[in-house]
Amino acid sequence: MFHVCPHLSTTTMYNINMVDRSCNKFAKDNKEYVMSLYWKTESFLSSKKNTIVTTTYKDGKIDNIVAARVKTGNIVMTQQYKDGVKHGLYESRTIHGTLYTQVYYKNGFMDGERLCYYPSGVLFYTSQFKHGLLDGKNIYYNILGDITVVKMYKKGVLVTREVVGDV
Repeated sequence: MFHVCPHLSTTTMYNINMVDRSCNKFAKDNKEYVMSLYWKTESFLSSKKNTIVTTTYKDGKIDNIVAARVKTGNIVMTQQYKDGVKHGLYESRTIHGTLYTQVYYKNGFMDGERLCYYPSGVLFYTSQFKHGLLDGKNIYYNILGDITVVKMYKKGVLVTREVVGDV
């Protein structure tokens, strides 16, 4: 059995039998279970160690919310799934709990506004997605919150780029 890693790359898979893990619940019929994986060294989240990942399965597919916590209990990532497909809100946070990224998925693809923040919590950029492709304005901000660059995309293709302020 494989566990789909809820990282940015949806193709990364880990064989559960090869991962140092502890299971909180596991239904013998393989229909519904909750699993917590505990990585003692590196996790799928960049440089976040001692991460606990909780995944709910229904009928053999990821269903509901995948959540990752560091040992302190702070949530560093949540991703909503429906019938094994990313569908709903994805959020990542620093190990201290500050929001880092927020984006919505619809039927497995980014759809709507993506927000990314500096570690300080100041908005770094916003971007618009339709069916997984950049589509609309991307606005970049400096650490002071001033707009620096505005890019316009149409169906994943850069249409315009305007430098507005100091980086």
